[in-house]
Amino acid sequence: MDMQPIQNHQTIDDRVADMVDRLRLDSNSTYYSNWLVTSAISELFRYVYTESRWANGEMIDFDFSADAGAAAVAWNMISMTGDPGDGIVAVESDLLPQADIALTPQLNTTHEVPVAIQWTDLDIDRARMQGVYSMAVEKGAAAKEYWSRKINNLIVNGSPANNFSGVANIAGRHNKASAGTFASLTSDQILAEFQAGWDLFAGGPITPNTAALPTTISGKMRAPTNALAVTSTLDYLKAQYPEITNWVFDHAMNTAGQGGSAAIMMYHKSPLYLRALMPLVLTPKSVQEHNMNYKMIFRSRFAGIAAPQPASILTIHGV
Repeated sequence: MDMQPIQNHQTIDDRVADMVDRLRLDSNSTYYSNWLVTSAISELFRYVYTESRWANGEMIDFDFSADAGAAAVAWNMISMTGDPGDGIVAVESDLLPQADIALTPQLNTTHEVPVAIQWTDLDIDRARMQGVYSMAVEKGAAAKEYWSRKINNLIVNGSPANNFSGVANIAGRHNKASAGTFASLTSDQILAEFQAGWDLFAGGPITPNTAALPTTISGKMRAPTNALAVTSTLDYLKAQYPEITNWVFDHAMNTAGQGGSAAIMMYHKSPLYLRALMPLVLTPKSVQEHNMNYKMIFRSRFAGIAAPQPASILTIHGV
């Protein structure tokens, strides 16, 4: 399957120019400078909240291909059907082996996930008087962090209230309970938990290349395997499973397991197997003036995740 890289082609400068074009200032609002607006917008699109690893694309690929007006986004869950056996048949045989895939249509509803920045006249007067516009930058960064946290949580945990799943609870994934919290397990027992999870991938369809671990076990994983060892449990796992090239301690995993427990997730990071559906990335609307307040609203539309082969995902909960 030839899939182009998933990316957003609109640059920061494009977004800023678009916002400035929409801005309409009356004669009594000349102090509401373009600099104040563009600083906030530029920072919002430039700033990356590093702790939201799913929302910033480090842990999952984004698919922006659906139309912004789409009420829902369709995708197919894939499973193999048929068994070709050894594949050998006689030349004159009419009994040709057949292997095929079954496609189960899925439909994710699209939801609005907005964020807004607001100033008062007094905020603007103070910024103009002091010649300091750091307030705009700070508000832009704060808005981006808020939005990133929301998207990050939706990707990992989904939204039960809106009837869609996240990567940590998608149906069809491999899922097992840990024998105990890692704080109570020995290094050998922790290694056994990983091996038991890895064995679940024996039948395919794909080998994991990424492991997301809760930050609550980072100390345990980085400690030596025993009093005489110089190798940590994490280093041993990296050597034991070279197929996994990305090991990440992620705050979102601290509560991603069943019942809000800490969880480990192993999966293959590729848009072919797992992707986040975002028909509309953050897009600014015109500045709204009401009484002594100014508000900038940024829209985005999110449709959950697509996991065409959920059996390529494993969660180990209760760690």
